[in-house]
Amino acid sequence: GLVRLGSGLGVLLGGWLLDQRGFDQRGFAAAMGGLSGLALLGAVASPALSWPPPQATEPTRPSQALSELAAAAWSCLRSPPRRSLLLLGAGSRLIMTLLIALTSLYLQDRLDASALGLGVIAGFVLALHWTSQIVAGPIMGALSDRVGRTRAIAALVLALAVALALSGWVRGGASLFGMGAVMLLFSGLRVVVEAAASDAARAEAEPHLFMGVFTTADDWAAAMGPILGLSWFQADLILPFFTGCALLLLTLGFNYRRSLQGAGRAT
Repeated sequence: GLVRLGSGLGVLLGGWLLDQRGFDQRGFAAAMGGLSGLALLGAVASPALSWPPPQATEPTRPSQALSELAAAAWSCLRSPPRRSLLLLGAGSRLIMTLLIALTSLYLQDRLDASALGLGVIAGFVLALHWTSQIVAGPIMGALSDRVGRTRAIAALVLALAVALALSGWVRGGASLFGMGAVMLLFSGLRVVVEAAASDAARAEAEPHLFMGVFTTADDWAAAMGPILGLSWFQADLILPFFTGCALLLLTLGFNYRRSLQGAGRAT
């Protein structure tokens, strides 16, 4: 949550800059130059950091690490509960990054941007996702500890599907409220899904390999979301897009719950 606080402040600042007069002519280069300067300071300062001495262990060869990861991936795919968890994690990440990439375009279509300031509004909605993890993370984590991961995931998936479907229909201020609710709910869902992945990893003989498979699939989905969304987005496809995301999320959540019930009957 503390790390994501920087992301939340960043999108707010970026949204405010975008609304400033003349930013598109000269401000973009200045903003990127300032960020590049901060990154350069970090690169210069990094050699001064003190690191713990390396452990005296035999290093793992890259080919051996890849073969172990591939074996772990195949083992996960053969297990219905693990496979459904991977699909739920990657699918929810894909939908989330799709929505993040399209938030500004969605609000531009649904709001009077000239009167409200699209940049600040879009930045505020995106900041809800990042900064809500400070609150949503502990609350949803505690709730899932109390009621169980499966029930918490089912409730969040259902609430998210409803919020997504409604966001595809509404216009005006209701669209702003709907997208804000979607961002908040996604923060909670991701916390519980990642907690479920940690639970699954602890049950494995080699937990780090399972988490390697899970995070690899998760990162691939995160990379594909903006590419897919921005390559074909059209304003008249908002309703089928949001409806499709809701149906996909419901399918993934139902599949995860059913796989756990099947594993319980098998044992």
